[in-house]
Amino acid sequence: MKKNKAILSIFLILVILLIGVATIFISSKVSQEQAIAPTAPESEPQAAEVKWVGSAACTVTATSLCVASDVITCNPDCPTACGTAASTISTCKNSCGIATTKACPATSACADITIVKKAFKNESTNKAGSYDLKTEISSATPGQTIVYAIYLKNTTSVAVTKGVYIKDSVEKDVNFLTFLDTTSACRYVQNTDTMGTVICDDIKLNPGQEKVFAFRVKASDDAVVGKKIENKAQVWYNLDKFKEATKDLVLCSNACGRVATDICAATTACTDDLEVTKKAYKYVGGTYAYTTEIDTVAKNQTFIYAITIENFGEVDVTDVNITDTLNGEKQDQLTFVDAKSGCTYSASDRRVKCDGLTVKAGEKGVYAFKVKVAGG
Repeated sequence: MKKNKAILSIFLILVILLIGVATIFISSKVSQEQAIAPTAPESEPQAAEVKWVGSAACTVTATSLCVASDVITCNPDCPTACGTAASTISTCKNSCGIATTKACPATSACADITIVKKAFKNESTNKAGSYDLKTEISSATPGQTIVYAIYLKNTTSVAVTKGVYIKDSVEKDVNFLTFLDTTSACRYVQNTDTMGTVICDDIKLNPGQEKVFAFRVKASDDAVVGKKIENKAQVWYNLDKFKEATKDLVLCSNACGRVATDICAATTACTDDLEVTKKAYKYVGGTYAYTTEIDTVAKNQTFIYAITIENFGEVDVTDVNITDTLNGEKQDQLTFVDAKSGCTYSASDRRVKCDGLTVKAGEKGVYAFKVKVAGG
């Protein structure tokens, strides 16, 4: 038993010695291979080649490394339109071409403009380009001169410095208006024979500032009473935004004696103012003609008496009656011959009576008859 143990011990010692010798041999082999010098010429030195002896080797390849800068490129980039809220966009890449996001700040508030249009009476002190906006009106009469005023106000804290302009169409056929004149800030462009446009441009408005632009027009003389004069102004701003303001005026009659309505004011009471004149004219035969006035007559001469009634009042006068008695000085020498339509003669009292004539305001009418001077 002891003999066996001794043999086993000797065997183990031998194994250990063999392992040690093998280890020393391998280490010496590696050292020798690392110490081998290169065979290339000294003028072209090369790095020592490293080989792994033993198990499979792992090959490492060096690559370039991109360090991103602060530059971020976006397409599209952050919005620049006014009034845009803060946001984050994902249409971006960093300097290394890697997708990333970008925080976009809120843009400044958009400017906002209000527009108001009014109509005013044309004061006697007004002149071209200078208007006293004192008496606002809601109606007009045919032939009346009207002053239109357009009020623009910047209601925000942002100044408006470009892209603001006003357009206002004046059309005779549509709104019974004819352009007269305007302030220096505006101009008039004639588009057709009956239509044009008032343009006010290059307008700048500071925060809270209000400006007024005005022009004069005349309502057509033949404008239809009871119709509306419709006129609209537009203001354009922020490149593509616009607002409108319309001022309607009702056309009222300017004839006398009109009672007030909800819209139209009463007009002055009508008055008649008739002027009557009597003249004598030479009669040359044929129809009545009032061409040659006379103040003397001869025996046996036939002449014309013409009575003219002229109406200087504001209202038509109907059924005008005239009576002319031939009984004045030397009137007994006259004999009635005939009369125009509307007149009759009474021989018993030698009276010429004319009636049924209507004389319109601003016009005149004539009654006439012929007489003959006695020959004795």
